[in-house]
Amino acid sequence: MKLESELPKSVKKIKLLCSLNLKKELKSLKAKKKTVVFIEKFFICLSLKENDIRTIVNDIASMVHSGLSVVITASPTLAASIPYMSNKLSNVLVFDIPPLSFEDTQKMVALRLNEIRKKKSDSITPFTENEILQVWRTANGNPKMILLLCASLYEAKGSS
Repeated sequence: MKLESELPKSVKKIKLLCSLNLKKELKSLKAKKKTVVFIEKFFICLSLKENDIRTIVNDIASMVHSGLSVVITASPTLAASIPYMSNKLSNVLVFDIPPLSFEDTQKMVALRLNEIRKKKSDSITPFTENEILQVWRTANGNPKMILLLCASLYEAKGSS
């Protein structure tokens, strides 16, 4: 996440993944200044019981009120609904990441593949253009979802 890399080294960064353990992890955190908690894949929390989601959002609100900074990655629709999950959390800033074009998706996939290739290339191989088109359509251009779908597709290709 770009925001995470832009923060000064003096800021403690804690990364959490939305899961069944998130309630426990949030309870164990001590609210300190100069700490930013990143909660990724918040959409996973939607699979939890409504009461658990409300508890998690209330815990996040308590952390924010005590001075801790929290960054949640979520779709714009989900981010807009977070304040309605708890009356304790009303001031949510939503930063919308615009969808990628198909051409930008191909470039991003090639750049990500270059991180593991010996020889840099503009190629999207081992993916086909049609596979990347399907990923792009399924993800509605969402960069994070594109990378998740490509990772799954890459694993599937490797295991077959």
